[in-house]
Amino acid sequence: MVIVTGLMLWRPAWFRLTTLPAAYAAEPLLRPVLGVLWLMPVLGWLANDSGVIVPAAALPFALPLGIAILAAAAYPPDQARYGESAPTRPTVSRR
Repeated sequence: MVIVTGLMLWRPAWFRLTTLPAAYAAEPLLRPVLGVLWLMPVLGWLANDSGVIVPAAALPFALPLGIAILAAAAYPPDQARYGESAPTRPTVSRR
C-alpha cells in the first residue's frame, strides 16, 4: 500500500488520476510537498524498531492535509462550477 501511494504521487497517469495532475499544474511546488508528506512516515517506519507506529501516528495528520492541499490547488475558489460563473467578491448587504 505504501509503494502504491508513492507511485500514485510520482506517476498519476498510470492510475488514471485527474485531480493530481491538475493540482501539479496549478502549484509547481505541490509535487515535492506531497513527496515529503509521503517520505517522512516511510523513513520513520524504516528507522523505528516497533513497526508501523510512526506512519500510523502521522496518518491522521498527513492524510487530511494532503487531501486539503490537492483540493485547494486543483479546484481554486474562482473556478466556475456546474457551468455557472462564480462571484469574484463576497456580497455583503448593508442596511
